[in-house]
Amino acid sequence: MGTKRDAYVEKLQGNIAKWNGELDEIEVKAKHAKDDAKVEFNKLIEEIKAKRLSLEGKITELKNSSEDAWEDVKKGVDVARQVLGQAVNSAKEKFTALVR
Repeated sequence: MGTKRDAYVEKLQGNIAKWNGELDEIEVKAKHAKDDAKVEFNKLIEEIKAKRLSLEGKITELKNSSEDAWEDVKKGVDVARQVLGQAVNSAKEKFTALVR
């Protein structure tokens, strides 16, 4: 793998680790939420996990792409990264609003 790609993959894995920590916090707090909020957060958590799985698949595709093609694959990875980041942030905001 080229060094730019290695650095990019490392950055992505750092993002995922951060979001995993935030998701863990949401899951812990959701367990203590009222029933209606708990149902909503469990649904959000499952959606986020699906988005994370999609991003992880795209990272694997990126790692396996040729040196010439990885920049093109990166575009799809960037979109998946943004979608996952927004989903985590949205869930955090929603949870904060509901537990006030």
